[in-house]
Amino acid sequence: VALRHISQNFYSALPGFAFDIDNRGCLTVIHNNMSFKSLQTNDVVNLISSDMFEWLGRHDNVINSGGIKIHPECDEALLAEVIVDRCYYITSRLHDRWGEVPVLVLEGEDNGCADAYLEAASRLLPKYHVPKNAVWLREFERTVSGKIKRIRVI
Repeated sequence: VALRHISQNFYSALPGFAFDIDNRGCLTVIHNNMSFKSLQTNDVVNLISSDMFEWLGRHDNVINSGGIKIHPECDEALLAEVIVDRCYYITSRLHDRWGEVPVLVLEGEDNGCADAYLEAASRLLPKYHVPKNAVWLREFERTVSGKIKRIRVI
């Protein structure tokens, strides 16, 4: 329904498609000549116009920390320049004061590099987005297509 040039952050609609958002900020795809007319997604976007959007992440993954909405996919993209030797993701754990706080989940054996990753995150990410700790999982569970199944940390 949309394409993005590799050097840009914005997706542009293919001919005949238009976009809107619902009350959660999730993308609605509109096409009057298709059987579905409109299709509601769980993709949180920044709607630039009816034919352009910036993808922020999945609604299911949003972390609400003290009222600040954190889209972990955006933060993970920034950490990709630092964490190059293993798979990882950012999720959340419950917190008495903030509701949730971000946590860095790393795949593999603890090799003592978690503190360095957290330090790098503190330099690259906004203050409230920095993971409060790191958790190691020997192996991530994955879908049939190979996507990581994110779990929230308790």
